Amino acid sequence: MSEITLAVRNTDNGSSSSVPRKYPLNQQQPLYLQADKDTVFQLADENGRLPEDVLFSREGEDLLIHPAVQDKAAAIIKDYYVYQSSPPQALYLPQKSLPAADYPQPVETSSFTPTADAKTADAVFLSMPSKGGAALFAGLSAAALGAAVRKGDRGTPENEQPAATNRPSEKPVEQPKPAEQSKPVEQPKPVEKPSEKPVEQPKPVEQPKPAEQPKPVEQPKPVERPSEKPIEQPKPVEQPKPVEQPKPVEQPKPVEQPKPVEQPKPVEQPKPVEPPKPNVKPDTPATAEGGYSLHDHPVYGKYIDASEFGTDPTGKTDSLHAIQEALRAAEKESLALKAANPDAKGVFVHLKGTLYVSDQIVIDKKVGHIGGLFGDGMVGRSQNGQGTEIRFDKVQEGVFNSNTNEMDIRRDAGVLVDGVDGVTIANLSVKYTADDFYREGYSYFGKVNGIMVNDADHTTIRSVEVSGANRAGVFFSSTKTLEKDPHSATGRTFKGRRILGEVDEDYEHLPYGEHNRLEDSYLHHNRVAGAMFGYQKDFTADNNVLERNGHEADGGTGYGIASMAGSYNHGITFTNNKTDHNYRKGLDIHDGNHITIANNQSNGDRLYGIGVYNRQFVMDDVRIKGNTIVQDADFRLEKDDGNRDNFPYEVIYHGYSAIQLMTNAQFRDFKSDVPGKFTVSGNTIKGLDVYKDNMQTFGIEFRNHESKTNYRVDIVDNTLEGKSTKSLIAVINNTKNRVTGELGEGIGTVNISGNKAHIDEISAGRSAIVVAEDKETHVNSLRGSVTIKDNEIEIGKENYGETEAIYVRGNAEHYDISGNELTSNGEAQHSFIVVNNDTTHKATAEINGNHLHSTTWDGYTGGLWPRWLIKAGGEVALQSADGNTHNGAKAPLLSTYQAEVDSHKAKLTLALAKHDVHEVGLTDSGSKLSLSDLLSPDGFAGSSILSDFNGNQGALSYASDAALNNQVLPSMEGLQIL
Repeated sequence: MSEITLAVRNTDNGSSSSVPRKYPLNQQQPLYLQADKDTVFQLADENGRLPEDVLFSREGEDLLIHPAVQDKAAAIIKDYYVYQSSPPQALYLPQKSLPAADYPQPVETSSFTPTADAKTADAVFLSMPSKGGAALFAGLSAAALGAAVRKGDRGTPENEQPAATNRPSEKPVEQPKPAEQSKPVEQPKPVEKPSEKPVEQPKPVEQPKPAEQPKPVEQPKPVERPSEKPIEQPKPVEQPKPVEQPKPVEQPKPVEQPKPVEQPKPVEQPKPVEPPKPNVKPDTPATAEGGYSLHDHPVYGKYIDASEFGTDPTGKTDSLHAIQEALRAAEKESLALKAANPDAKGVFVHLKGTLYVSDQIVIDKKVGHIGGLFGDGMVGRSQNGQGTEIRFDKVQEGVFNSNTNEMDIRRDAGVLVDGVDGVTIANLSVKYTADDFYREGYSYFGKVNGIMVNDADHTTIRSVEVSGANRAGVFFSSTKTLEKDPHSATGRTFKGRRILGEVDEDYEHLPYGEHNRLEDSYLHHNRVAGAMFGYQKDFTADNNVLERNGHEADGGTGYGIASMAGSYNHGITFTNNKTDHNYRKGLDIHDGNHITIANNQSNGDRLYGIGVYNRQFVMDDVRIKGNTIVQDADFRLEKDDGNRDNFPYEVIYHGYSAIQLMTNAQFRDFKSDVPGKFTVSGNTIKGLDVYKDNMQTFGIEFRNHESKTNYRVDIVDNTLEGKSTKSLIAVINNTKNRVTGELGEGIGTVNISGNKAHIDEISAGRSAIVVAEDKETHVNSLRGSVTIKDNEIEIGKENYGETEAIYVRGNAEHYDISGNELTSNGEAQHSFIVVNNDTTHKATAEINGNHLHSTTWDGYTGGLWPRWLIKAGGEVALQSADGNTHNGAKAPLLSTYQAEVDSHKAKLTLALAKHDVHEVGLTDSGSKLSLSDLLSPDGFAGSSILSDFNGNQGALSYASDAALNNQVLPSMEGLQIL
């Protein structure tokens, strides 16, 4: 960058004067400008667009501006951030507002007197490299901006005061511009042509250029009028004077100065202002390319129609440039609205027809104040095939790194929302058409997302259809989390600190996309997922349809909605969504916490209806409720495309879980001490069927791999049905810490209650209800409890499982299995209930009010075999076993079990003579009595009558569960004689 252009606007008394001048820059030292509260700085290239190759950085309160290709600042605005909170936005000048030919010749050094007070510089234009050409940097005070839109406010170059700069002596010498001066004369003509194609002869007629001013008339937005000033710059035609001085050769053009003489006609410009009708076309900033109108929509408010910028609704030619122009215009209009009302909604861009774009549509900070994009509906959901569809075919470079999931793939998205908040994209379709959807044996090669939302908050994707993407239809993410946290003493990234536990999910600097929503959308036939997200807080997906995502030959991917593995997410809600025949899972969480999945429908998703687990970050709060999951027994994967001859093992995808909930899937050492709370309630599961006898077939499956963390899981009020399964409901623990080798704490608090199930067959290997942990994975101590109550389980034909109904094993301290209706039609061959204590410590159990039904019991027709209830392993003290029936009759117990129940639940009666009472220290009815003194060494009572010291006889009810094996019970107060 070798030069700058300065223009000073004196805003005293509401007037404004400006003449741009160019001066060379000292490449060794930046230009310094001073900000103040009345100055607004804006940036634009020669086409009136925000330059693409200019970067901003901040040092203290100063703003540094430099080309993207170098770190050194070309200009520094002192104290910028004292008055502003964000970098400059686009000025959006019309293409011909400040053409090079309109610039005056360099002013002689003597005519330039720099001021020491930079605050007098109300307008500054910096020439910087950009893809569009020279860049114009403007700082306009509010007064100057207002004056700029008023016709005729020009002033003379001689009256202007340049901005304070550190290079005053370099102002002169930009002689090359003289050559350009000839253009000034010419340029007015082109501008005039659009306004009045009639002959250029009447330049006065040409003056309708000012007619472009009417654009502002159409656009109540005065901001549009600034485009007229440039046109008025014919006055600068006077500039040729200085220009001619340096280059006499070009003076012939000055000879054209008669034209300047004609420019008194510009004085006639009031005429252009008079014809408001011309304003019908020459509207806003895009004057040179055609006008546009600002429309009103009942839902989206103010909007600009991109078709007015030249989009091709047939999709035969590239509409990218026209859409970009519409976005820039919407940004300008949004800024104008917000200047008048800070709470005003941003202006939207309306898209219609089939639109092909050769590269991505980007909504970033350059257009960060717009409302968003909307179309005329989703093509795939319209009855007549009408709507708006964006098609793109940009080919990705390289492949995605699924080992880390830490690749920046913003450039590959069809539509990118990057670093701006409050954007809405609605009522349109996005389709990726490149031939790069499937590569055999590679599930995660794709980098192309239909829509990507990155480091943005309050984004809404509504009523959008996306298909064909080789990654996700819609992807929400953060690339900032992969940057180094400036608050880290070790220089770690935000994500790295989160993984290592240096910060938690509530760390104030942790990058999140917050309050983003995906709703009412149709996402189908995308390679990895219909929708995917990571690094989100309070994310909601509601009322979407997600179908056929993945590929029929691949079992490794294909999700309706999924959180990205290895991403932290805090507050996730899936509600009212419909997933249909996705090639792996319907609704999925790979990592996240504080999760609610409610009132969704999963139809035929191949391996899982709903799957929730965590890999790299703690998960301790999940609710899955009110969902309907239907398995399609004919939608199977016989052989995965990843199984090739040179693979060491075969990957098999034959299992199915309607609902799977798993903590700590990769057995990490999270060191979490927060109790987990997991609920699976009110769900309906249909169509269960085992394929190829696969053991991993479940209705509801909960797995806990947290070593130390206690947890509670409630699986309640669910309905399950189908042809066959290995287990209807399974709670499987494995708490051994695979990092340290330590045994885990074992089971937590498990509640399986109020569920109803009808299944034709329980296949060999498991039971209808299973709660288990192997003793090799937990310590030899008791923890937690298992409650299985009020369930109705019916096995319609045969049961080939380990039990007829319920199997529990582990280190629970107490088991309560009560009030269940357990029916096994056909010949019952196994125990209905098995309780296995895997410790050397004594557990307790209550087995009450269960009603068992079967046609026969292992050929025994005389009634139920007493071994319907089995205790195994370590000791389980049976406290009660009352009210259990088989086919309406009392269910008998093994004699040892019955004796045990009697000792714990029956009345304790002991016979004592008066002297015996005194011997044990019982002297009155308020005395304390140690029951161990009354029991025989084996813990059982030796007589049946208890007499108090007065000779009254009675019985003492005793239901304590702790005084066996010579253990001494605590003394009891107030012995009551019954």
